Amino acid sequence: MLAALLMTAWVGSASAQTVKGTAVITGGEELLPNCSAATHTCTDVWGRSSLSFTVNGVTVSTVSSQGSTTASMASALCSQMTSSFPVQCTGTATSGNSTTMSLQASSNFLIATSCRITFPVNVTGCLFSASITGFFNPTYQILSIVYSPPGDRSSNGFANSNSTGTTNSVGSNFAQGNSITFSAGGGLFGQSSAGVSFGVSAATGNSQAYSVTYESGNGSQLLSVAQPIDHTQDQFFLWLNPQMTFSSRPNLSPVYTVTTVNNNPMDIVNVNAAGLQNPSLIPLSVLLPQTLEPGVTAPGLASVCAHPLPADQCTQANACGCVPSDFAPILAQDPLIGVSELVAPSQIDSSRFVLVNTQVLEGPEQVGAGPVLNSFTESDSSVVSQTNTESLQTSTSYTTGSGFDIPFLFTLSITNTNSFTVTTSESQGVQNGSAHSASVTLGSDAVGCFEHVDIYEDTAFHTFSFALPAAAPPECEP
Repeated sequence: MLAALLMTAWVGSASAQTVKGTAVITGGEELLPNCSAATHTCTDVWGRSSLSFTVNGVTVSTVSSQGSTTASMASALCSQMTSSFPVQCTGTATSGNSTTMSLQASSNFLIATSCRITFPVNVTGCLFSASITGFFNPTYQILSIVYSPPGDRSSNGFANSNSTGTTNSVGSNFAQGNSITFSAGGGLFGQSSAGVSFGVSAATGNSQAYSVTYESGNGSQLLSVAQPIDHTQDQFFLWLNPQMTFSSRPNLSPVYTVTTVNNNPMDIVNVNAAGLQNPSLIPLSVLLPQTLEPGVTAPGLASVCAHPLPADQCTQANACGCVPSDFAPILAQDPLIGVSELVAPSQIDSSRFVLVNTQVLEGPEQVGAGPVLNSFTESDSSVVSQTNTESLQTSTSYTTGSGFDIPFLFTLSITNTNSFTVTTSESQGVQNGSAHSASVTLGSDAVGCFEHVDIYEDTAFHTFSFALPAAAPPECEP
């Protein structure tokens, strides 16, 4: 099975663009057993191995012999990449037992590598192989959305237990139908400013996806600020330093790994919808670079913006150069902003929002009495497990790393040539043996208030939103 990769160019001027990347050749000559079935004997001989690149259906290849090195194999391949070949080799560099080929083309191209031992015929494998790896850094990933509840004494947040959040994939048509393997970055846990810890791991039973998990040791809660539901207070948890690594492997399935830039701790900030709508409301401590640990600084929320200002020019009023349009794609992932509390979220998106429960919100019985707080752990454990065919897609810009001018990409869900899309599956009920849960408190200071509250699961982020099944009684009005 060949590992195919797609070279993708940035959006640029109308003039010809240059698509660049690198391929690394590794391996070396070996003595291999040449066995005879007739005589039942084996002798050691210098093995020969072929290595080929196929680009847009055209192949260049070379075969090793005694004395071959990664440098000689690279040179032989480069000499065949003439102007008539879709890709040109612009140079090689050897370090230790590997040689890096610099490749470029004037348009996007699909490239695959393959190798095999050609002699002795009784031995399988490769003596020399080529891998193609690209690194790129999405500007952000939305880890979670926590929805504001009704009732001025209410709260909604993470339970004091592990729970699975989103299950994400980075495309469904990898390598023209070939499978792809996910490799967890390992140890990726980050603390947001609200106290919840997030992690990234391979999605159980799915080699093409990764899961976001969350764990809270103190039950981080979003407190309501008003009697009615106010979706401008919905909280977005944003991961600001993700890194995707894509690697081709000759004759094997491609691999992608989710890590952080330079393997630093995860940089996570939480910000409400009101701040994203009006960036001057966002605290500078969120906009400015984040110090994750001594000597390690992460970008801060202003890095998401198209024209961020230098830190020494940032003020609360200028929001470090951020404007509402910078955050519009993030806000678009919360379809409840601006929606009346009397509109069921399932009417907005019946695949994403599913009714799971109804609870009571009530206030003090008379003036001077204390509020009646209804605290519970909300869960979808009683909901029949189901994964919808619909999915939520989040697109963001990205930058490249590790010396790549343009990354080698698999056949991804790319909306345009400088936008990367993460696809989040929508599922409800017990998944992989455990339910999704949240800690909720419903309460009010409004005397005589008594109303029912419908609770809906956001099946993309596995958090819970709220709506009123009927108009609030006068006693519950602000």
